[in-house]
Amino acid sequence: MLLLYLGALLLIAGEIYSSPTVRSFYFEYEFDGRETKSAFLRYSVVLNCTTNDPSADVRLAKLRLPDGQANLLSQGGRLTRKGPVFTIHNLIWKDAGRYKCVAVKDGQEISREIDLVLDNPDVLGLKIIPFRQQTVLSGTYASYTCDASSGTVLWYKVEGSGSILLPSTRFPEIKVVPDRIYESRKKDLVFTNANLTHSGRYKCELTAQSIIMKKFVLLAVSSPRPVKIVSPSRDMDYLVKRGTSSHYLRCVAEGLPLPKITWKKDGKYIKPCLYQGPHCRYVQVLDGLNITQLQYHDDEGVYQCVARNERGTAPQLLTPHQTQFTWTLGRQLTCVALRGNPEPTFQWRFQFCFSDDSCAMWKDAQLSSFFGIDTRKSHSTLTIQKNSHISGMFKLRCMASNTSGNDELDYIVFN
Repeated sequence: MLLLYLGALLLIAGEIYSSPTVRSFYFEYEFDGRETKSAFLRYSVVLNCTTNDPSADVRLAKLRLPDGQANLLSQGGRLTRKGPVFTIHNLIWKDAGRYKCVAVKDGQEISREIDLVLDNPDVLGLKIIPFRQQTVLSGTYASYTCDASSGTVLWYKVEGSGSILLPSTRFPEIKVVPDRIYESRKKDLVFTNANLTHSGRYKCELTAQSIIMKKFVLLAVSSPRPVKIVSPSRDMDYLVKRGTSSHYLRCVAEGLPLPKITWKKDGKYIKPCLYQGPHCRYVQVLDGLNITQLQYHDDEGVYQCVARNERGTAPQLLTPHQTQFTWTLGRQLTCVALRGNPEPTFQWRFQFCFSDDSCAMWKDAQLSSFFGIDTRKSHSTLTIQKNSHISGMFKLRCMASNTSGNDELDYIVFN
């Protein structure tokens, strides 16, 4: 009756629990699958075969692949041991391979395998991809990869004179993701939701045997900002000499997101090519526009670099000019006022030069029958409309002025 009563109580409790099985003999260092150790030629490596029972008989064997036959190793020479811990000294290429720890106690045998991979310390490498500063918008994604040829890599955030090992609870949005194959020597630093506190310097540190290598990279996190053209810093006139085969217009813009740059000539969009070719005279390069196969009269004008992102637009005007001409009927010289308020007035003047340092006085070109002048709202054009019997060099000067100031542009015409 007592047994029936106790059984009923156990049924009421719901279940009869049995105590878990306790392993009595095992290795202290166990891995899911096979352990892999990396070491360098000429260095030493430790293979730990320690069990939970110091009295166990522990041996180390090297497996012959692919059949897996085990050859027990004996102490001596380059192999030493301290209890169940084995050390192979002055490693050579033949030491690479698969090893097996075998432990026996009271007739029970257990084993575990270790793969030993060797590298040449003379070609040890460490790289960060991309190895450059990144500037990203707050709230967006960014990443770096630290890749080493051997050893173990760790990511740190540099703070003042110290470093914070990542991942860290201080920066929950920063993740360190090991590679699925080379998990110890290749790791990604991932910013899932970058914010301003993530800006700064990051360090990837490689440890391999007694060797330590470090590389650093910068991350800048910024709020969205309007586009701004930073080079050239102002509207510019470019003076191109006769005989020049190409001319380069530089335009560098900054902003977040990164701005897209388009080009206009005299207010009309042009479509630059990515590569120079016989049918492509406008070539888009990283920080500007290259005009090839210059045709002096056709290529004169106002070129506009327009940088645009979702926060705004910034235009910049650039005007390439040829400065030297021969005296030819119908030749036109153009003078463009890029900016000015109120609208500027124009005046053309000329002088005849007997040599580079000997010239006559300046005269008003408007009063000369040699020239015709057509002035519009923001530009003025001088046309040579009569041949001159005087041989030599003429200087022609366009002057634009308003109540805020003036500017001028010189041409040289040979006859």
